Amino acid sequence: MRTTAARLEQKQPMDFGTNVWYGATLDKLKSHLIEQIDIISSYPERDAKSLRRLLARRYELKDGNLIITAGTFTAVNVIARIFDRKKSLFVTPCGGKLIEGCEASNHEIVLSGEINSLSELDFTGIDLCWMANPNTVSGKQYRRKDILDMVDSHPNVTFIFNITYGNYVLDDPLKPSDMGKRSNMIMFSSVSKSYNLPGLRLAYIVAPEGIGKVLQKQVASYSISTIAQEAGKYIFVHPAQFVIPLRKWLRNAEEFRSTLAAIPEIEVLPSNTPYFLIKLNVGDGRELARFLAEHRNINIRTTDDVCGLSNQFIGVSTRSSEENSLLVAAINEWIASKVK
Repeated sequence: MRTTAARLEQKQPMDFGTNVWYGATLDKLKSHLIEQIDIISSYPERDAKSLRRLLARRYELKDGNLIITAGTFTAVNVIARIFDRKKSLFVTPCGGKLIEGCEASNHEIVLSGEINSLSELDFTGIDLCWMANPNTVSGKQYRRKDILDMVDSHPNVTFIFNITYGNYVLDDPLKPSDMGKRSNMIMFSSVSKSYNLPGLRLAYIVAPEGIGKVLQKQVASYSISTIAQEAGKYIFVHPAQFVIPLRKWLRNAEEFRSTLAAIPEIEVLPSNTPYFLIKLNVGDGRELARFLAEHRNINIRTTDDVCGLSNQFIGVSTRSSEENSLLVAAINEWIASKVK
């Protein structure tokens, strides 16, 4: 009984390991969902038609260009499924779940390795190219113009872009409307992550109409709950309630990176987003993550599930100045114990 009580009294860990916007204010959304709670007694729309129409109007697309899925992993799986047994190039670093989704559909996997520019990518024999912009692991962003030029220069390759964190950058990000009349471009994005609602499992795919019809058939009917659909509609009807104070967050991130960069035993990698990678020159990421979780109630991201990075790397996302200082102090403490 004492153990249970102690667990209940424990504070939630400071989570630097997730890229969700930690400062989201969700009170009005929560109140709305409570008011609408009776919808859980009704079946959801079979293909989330109302939410699809709302998104289509927002992005100036046709309903047939939008597919709603239960999170980005589902989006990846249904896209991979319709391109069964194709050769897929992945721009690294990238999440291992992305690779797993393609392997389940018998794709031949090719990893880009470290590149400095898109011109270094080799598309010989490649059917599909998967890329996040900005990168969901490193925060690196390629110029929108360079990406669209790449897509237009390789009409025989289908490019699949994860644009989930496009609202985390100041430079012009990829937009759903960029698909336009391009027949070799697909995009997908989480609705819930950047609004600190990862438990909703809500995402969408933007695809040419012909591909969109095929994708829609791969999505299980009634797979998006009534609550998730209602939350999604509320978010897009009330966008002003979900604006991220990006410039302030990025300024905090720059201060955070500068403070961390002063630690001789680590290397802070550049990023266009509030999240970024750190390379450890002592120990490894799993050791540090274990120390932080057990002794400081802090979570960070390790790279066990990331393709293209060793365990020397960790990922962190900027939080409040006070919390950032606590992480810096904890990392210094851990390093001091390693270099005695």
